[in-house]
Parts: sequence; structure tokens; C-alpha cells
Amino acid sequence: MNNVVLKAEKRDPSAKLSEIRNSSFVPGVVYGKKNESVALKVDRSQLNKIFKEVGESHIFSLDLDSKKIDVLIHDFQKDPVKGDFLHMDFYAVTQGQALTTNIKLNFIGKSEAEKEGAIVEEYIRDVEATLLPKDLVDSIDVDISVLKKIGDSIRIKDLPIDTSKITLTHGPEDLIAIASEPKRVEIEDTAPEAVEVPVAGEEEKKEEA
Repeated sequence: MNNVVLKAEKRDPSAKLSEIRNSSFVPGVVYGKKNESVALKVDRSQLNKIFKEVGESHIFSLDLDSKKIDVLIHDFQKDPVKGDFLHMDFYAVTQGQALTTNIKLNFIGKSEAEKEGAIVEEYIRDVEATLLPKDLVDSIDVDISVLKKIGDSIRIKDLPIDTSKITLTHGPEDLIAIASEPKRVEIEDTAPEAVEVPVAGEEEKKEEA
């Protein structure tokens, strides 16, 4: 478990969320299989700091009225313009009981195919996994150095995970990354058509003829 602690306070579910946000707090809720849903609020600045540290795939402690609860950030809403948190869902973790969460993929290495002009396209950036809390990892490494030539790919079945401990919701053939041939951009010929300009004196010669 992580030593990170986020303080929280219970809130009145009937209170206006806009007023809570205007008072430098973020409204939220904590719930779990063995925990009743509790409406709460957390300090925005402290939440921003902890979110940068733990993200969505790290267990930390929620201090709710002096009672510490091991939680994961399960879901959140952000202001599309300012980027501020608008609402936060915390999932209460129970040791020995499986949970489902998203785990980020960490792309490492250098593709040999890029030396041939290939472009490495990434299709999946995180995976949904079901596992026990003790088996939770911050990220899964994806080594793109295995992409030796154009057309080589990495799929879910290629991830370096212990499938006896981690179950992914993705299909084994789902594409994670591929070394693709660069797309050619056809440039249209927009040069203006040549305009024949009469040479001085030619018009007079034509008239005399």
C-alpha cells in the first residue's frame, strides 16, 4: 500500500455542487463492494498534487473523518476548458478481493523499422484489467524495439504480464502498435497555365497580311 493520504470530508448530498467547487473543494463519492456509498469533498489543490503522483492505477489512503480507507481513483470528470476536476469517484479496495481498473501502457525502446522510414502508430494507451490489489502495477512496459520492419505489430497477447494474475478485457489479437509505411501526400500541380503573350509588332504584321 502507498503512504499517500488524501483528506476528505463528508458532504450533504443535497448541497449545490457549484458552491462546493467555488469553495476550493471537489465533490466526490467513495464506494465499494463492502462499503456503502458516501458523498464527500476533497481539497482541490491537494487532489491535484496526489493525482499527479498516483494517477488511476495506484492504491492510496482516503482519510474520511479520521477513518482511513484504501482506494483507487475509479472515475472523474474535468472541465473541458479549464481542466479542473469537477467530480471524483473513489473505489474502496478490499484485500483479497479482485478489482477492475485501467493500467497505462509505457512505450519503451526504439523501433528498427523507423530507420526504414516507418511510423510507429499506437492504438491502445491503457488496458482494463481485473486483478487482486496485491498484483496491481503502475504500468505495463511495451518494448517497440521488436518492430523490426514495416508491418510488424504488437498485440495484447504480446504484453509481458502474468495471465494467471491479471485478466485483460481486450481480445488477444487487439492491436496495440504497428510499424506502418508513411502515408504519401500527393501534391496537386497548381501552377497557372502558360498564357501566350504576343510579341510587339506581330499584331501589325498580321493586319498588313
